[in-house]
Amino acid sequence: MPELLKDLRFRIDELDRALITLLSERLEVVNRLTEVKKQQGLPLYCLSREASMLAARQKEATEQGVSPQFINDILRRIIRESYAQENNLGFTCTNPQANKIIIVGGYGKMGSIFSELFSLSNYEVLNLGEMDWPFSAQQFEDASLVLLAVPIDKTSLIISELPPLPSTCILADITSIKSKPIAEMLKVHSGAVVGLHPMFGPHIKNLAKQVIIHCNGRNPHDYEWLLEQLRIWGAQLQPSTPEQHDKMMRFIQVLKHFTSFTYGVYLHSEEADIGELLNFSSPTYRFELAMVGRLLTQSPELYAEIILSSPENIAMLRRYHEMFGFLLQEIEQKGSSSFINYFEETKAFFDQYTSQLLSESNQILAHVNDVKKDC
Repeated sequence: MPELLKDLRFRIDELDRALITLLSERLEVVNRLTEVKKQQGLPLYCLSREASMLAARQKEATEQGVSPQFINDILRRIIRESYAQENNLGFTCTNPQANKIIIVGGYGKMGSIFSELFSLSNYEVLNLGEMDWPFSAQQFEDASLVLLAVPIDKTSLIISELPPLPSTCILADITSIKSKPIAEMLKVHSGAVVGLHPMFGPHIKNLAKQVIIHCNGRNPHDYEWLLEQLRIWGAQLQPSTPEQHDKMMRFIQVLKHFTSFTYGVYLHSEEADIGELLNFSSPTYRFELAMVGRLLTQSPELYAEIILSSPENIAMLRRYHEMFGFLLQEIEQKGSSSFINYFEETKAFFDQYTSQLLSESNQILAHVNDVKKDC
């Protein structure tokens, strides 16, 4: 090996080891910062702080002839690791006077996430599973929060089987539909009721930047400490009415999941070679195919429950099916001019969001090739 090449590679190795040392030192500072945040009751994630820090580092990178996007990518990965480390060190408890927190379904994938977070915040947590049904009234007599983390098709039954709860107790659920569960919770409990919908799956490492939708049932002042605890964990809270939530979920979940499912079924019916599709794929197509694969690795019962949970869901899917057929007929009969016309109309409809969505998708697609494996 030429001596110059050897020397340069040795120098790169030295610099890489120095980077590891710096990252280790940074994580030590993160540990100290976490303790300060806990003492002051600050949330895991602060939008303004992260944005200003990234902007400053990108400006400094540009001044030194380094790509600001390169620095942005590196720092965002470092920040994710920092959030994960902060999560493991625990959180401020927003209601130290709270009694027991009961999570029905606390041994499940989603229930266990909240069980761990409450425990990391120094609450007393009782997890209940199928082996604990039917419930004992004694288990619930001193509860400050009962959180239902059970499948959609079991939610109504579980609500109906709950024993009387203390008037000071919060009754909440995390199912992906809201109108029906909230109405049923209001019937069985006279105290505070809130519907929550975490917009993430069970594979997350922390709640930083994760959206949780909350829908008021009754007495929002009484469950404000719960919402504040979610903020401390890093969640971004989105208020909604049950009706608005369920309408949005028809687009976000029902339509998207059914479209991905249908595309997967169609590839199967065509006996498409998935390995070859991956070999031939662009980053955009690879990401779309990844979303189909992601759906198919999860519970079919869960997605069936989401799609079939309301007659309105099926009605919307029928409208989507009709639109698909209508557009196909239009371009068959009228050619490219019809396609271009609908394209331009839809582009105008998305108008104020196209730049934002293009920027976000570019950032996502930039990472697709980094993570792909050879087929």
